[in-house]
Amino acid sequence: MASFRPLEIQRGLEGYVLRKKWQIPNITGLFVLSILSTVVISWLPIPFLFLVVFCAVYSVVKITLDESARYGVGAKLGFLPPELIFFRYPLKVGENDRITFRRRLKQNFWTNLFKINRFPVNSHIKINLVCVERVSYTKGTTRVTDVAVVYEKMIYSDNLLSGDREVITHFDLEIPLTCPSSFEGKNNQIRWILDMEESYPGLLEQKHTYLTFVVDS
Repeated sequence: MASFRPLEIQRGLEGYVLRKKWQIPNITGLFVLSILSTVVISWLPIPFLFLVVFCAVYSVVKITLDESARYGVGAKLGFLPPELIFFRYPLKVGENDRITFRRRLKQNFWTNLFKINRFPVNSHIKINLVCVERVSYTKGTTRVTDVAVVYEKMIYSDNLLSGDREVITHFDLEIPLTCPSSFEGKNNQIRWILDMEESYPGLLEQKHTYLTFVVDS
């Protein structure tokens, strides 16, 4: 069981990197969507076509003139997925580890178009450490799953200053000695989770769940 890892974790030069999957459509997806939209628009009657063109022009003007909207679109297209970097993995019961949180800004066509060369606002990060136990059983003819919180603690909450290319901070993570290690059985699981709330006022409000693995010390 000690070799179990969440699918998102990768070992690199900095340590073990746990990142969320990409959440923004790529350029190919946007290109295909534009082609399909063009085909659909070509079938619309003239009044509907006029309405579509008017809405498109209005949106472009709105984004161009409204700084908050312009920054919002540019930042969302430039944000890379948030990352947690572990020096050691898996975590151990009773040990204290230093964890790094990082969200980087990608310099690409969209960030250049909207003139986003840094994070436009500061952010607020809040992280909770949660241990839950899941038990599955059959009650009559129904399959039931009960979830109980074994341990929960807020381990980090702070405002982060924006940088040119990334927002980064460090926090301490300690697994209490009295808590159980991770367990993955058919009908019973004990899972350690890092719940994160990430807020960039006016740009981004997100919640992330990172499944980590804890072994006995």
